[in-house]
Amino acid sequence: MDQEIDRLLPEWSLYNLVCQLQALKDVGKTIAISLVSELGDFSRFPNPIQIMAYIGLIPGEYSSGNKIRFWGITKTSDSELRRLLYEAAWAYRSPAKVGR
Repeated sequence: MDQEIDRLLPEWSLYNLVCQLQALKDVGKTIAISLVSELGDFSRFPNPIQIMAYIGLIPGEYSSGNKIRFWGITKTSDSELRRLLYEAAWAYRSPAKVGR
């Protein structure tokens, strides 16, 4: 399966986006392809907040009168997509190690 993905990937219209995502720390080919296949072209979102809202990573809110209550993330979208982002985010929990 990996060989077939490697063969077809350069022909994909979103190949450059997949390559750009792999520049992020701990985002490999599998995570990048999965993100792009789920979200499509990122340019369809006017700003990053809308991408996060689509994925369900923004805090929820309940407003009534003068009261505002905030919840955790809304979890409105695909849980697999959130799982991929959580997995990649683990790499950023510690500072980067700079070599010579």
